[in-house]
Amino acid sequence: MNDDDLMKISAFSQKKLFKSFVYLGEGGARIVFALNNDLVIKVPKNKFGIFQNGIESYVFHHAEERLKKYLCPVTWYTPELLVAVRAIPIDDHEEYLKCLRTFCGNITFYEDILTLSKTYFLAKDDIRATSSWGIHDGKKVLIDYGCPSKRGHEFYKHQITEPDSR
Repeated sequence: MNDDDLMKISAFSQKKLFKSFVYLGEGGARIVFALNNDLVIKVPKNKFGIFQNGIESYVFHHAEERLKKYLCPVTWYTPELLVAVRAIPIDDHEEYLKCLRTFCGNITFYEDILTLSKTYFLAKDDIRATSSWGIHDGKKVLIDYGCPSKRGHEFYKHQITEPDSR
């Protein structure tokens, strides 16, 4: 997929998206579709979804390398469409507990996630949610990190004015 193809997809109606791509799931603000076997697209359902796409792109493209390893990569972004690497969601509570146990005893993980949450004003409850984690290349990664904390709303309101990368 090239930029022109992705720009066309970003203009698709919701109906056309459902006809064209495999539906994977949704939250309160965004719908996720499989673009192919390797990538997903996150499409906003409302203004907050547009905001979340911007936050997720901003965090991924501004995070330092030691924190980026916890983030599912964002490969392309416009406010209307975010493309990310496809990971397998951890939607099973037992699998999520195994995921957390893997990091137990690893103080660096907890410090890094706390730093990620504080530095980028991410909602802690959202970061801890089972649905926010997935597995990519055998590693646990955050697949949904676009929900800001209260301070984040104000911060990102001034940071996200137009796409910051493609």
